Amino acid sequence: MTKLPALCCLCLTLCILFANGAAAEPADAWIVREGYFCTVSIRSDVDRDALNQKIDTYRVDFGLTEKPDMRGQGAQDEIAYKLDLIFSKVQELLDMRPAKIHTAVKIYRLKEEVEGVYAEIFWENGTYAAFYTFKLNTLFACEEAISAQVLAHEMAHCIIDHYFGMPPPKKIAELIAQYAELHLKE
Repeated sequence: MTKLPALCCLCLTLCILFANGAAAEPADAWIVREGYFCTVSIRSDVDRDALNQKIDTYRVDFGLTEKPDMRGQGAQDEIAYKLDLIFSKVQELLDMRPAKIHTAVKIYRLKEEVEGVYAEIFWENGTYAAFYTFKLNTLFACEEAISAQVLAHEMAHCIIDHYFGMPPPKKIAELIAQYAELHLKE
């Protein structure tokens, strides 16, 4: 009979842990690098070398008045640097430089994972390989569909949302983001 209260206590503790999400994802599931404009979190199942190759920043630094510093070595550090480089370029293209802007970037392996995150946040389905949400100040993307242009588009949404006191209508924000994506390498 004395084992029953202990078993109930253990079950209650496990339920509380699962309800709070403490057991949902191991801490080592993400590789995190801090950049100047972005803190990038890359799922551990993402091929960082392939991801680094997909984020082609050739000519992105063309015409930049300032370039961010690279803060380390290795594929994940180069990815963080490339994100900062793209962010700098988008700010210059749009001539929008919000003060003290810093955002999170979470990179998953598959598009389905990003779509799942979208559904969890917005309570609706969407077919997105990448998206930015102001309420979390986070850009979500997947390795299989990532590119410098995709990142520029979503970073433009981040910059627009932080620049204006009242965000512009969605159609206008989308046009501005498309402009950044299109002119990234000019």
